[in-house]
Amino acid sequence: MKENLETEIIKGEGWTFNTQVGTLSNDTSELILEPRLARLFHNLLLMQGEIAKKEKLFTQVWPDTMVNEESLHRAISDLRRKLAEWPGSVFSIETIPRVGYRLLQPAPKAQPFLTKLLKAGLYLFLAILALVILIRAAQY
Repeated sequence: MKENLETEIIKGEGWTFNTQVGTLSNDTSELILEPRLARLFHNLLLMQGEIAKKEKLFTQVWPDTMVNEESLHRAISDLRRKLAEWPGSVFSIETIPRVGYRLLQPAPKAQPFLTKLLKAGLYLFLAILALVILIRAAQY
């Protein structure tokens, strides 16, 4: 995940979040979040898979406002619904009972080193085999 502080854009694999206007977009669609949900999503996103404690979310999402847990539960529910309705959404929100919430997203798709090495070795083997066949054929 890359964050550009100047333009307030956060980019992940296949998605972009504009914190200034509260839009989450991918190649095919854009989701516009109301300010409260945009602040909540932004805070969960910045935790990078770690647990966002309820107390921190209260102060970050509703600065200068006294809210109760019901407000947070309602906002999480609304955000979950919006994310589920968004085509191609890769996000889900996990509840950590009595502690807080965690934003889940799939890990970037990357081939393990061993798989790449085996594939390279296979190509090398096939190239050598083809070379040997050509040399043998040329000798006859």
